Amino acid sequence: MHRAAVLLLIAVGLSGCVAVWGRAYNIESETSESVTIKYDRNFTTLKDVNKVAQANCAEIGKKAVERHATTSIWQITTVTYGCVKG
Repeated sequence: MHRAAVLLLIAVGLSGCVAVWGRAYNIESETSESVTIKYDRNFTTLKDVNKVAQANCAEIGKKAVERHATTSIWQITTVTYGCVKG
């Protein structure tokens, strides 16, 4: 019984981000200078996240340029883009 509970918690933890976000990514922060997006690599790709960042920066007449990316042990990647004139 204990083992089944642990496995259930792990399964819920791995799928939790999509359930919480309602989609495969989440815009963590956005300003006129940058946008930070977290995404689950099991449900979307960096290419799709790049499109989201480009659209976000394009709203203010700028272009998104990837600055920094990290991936957690849960396979959640956080990417920060600079919004630059372009």
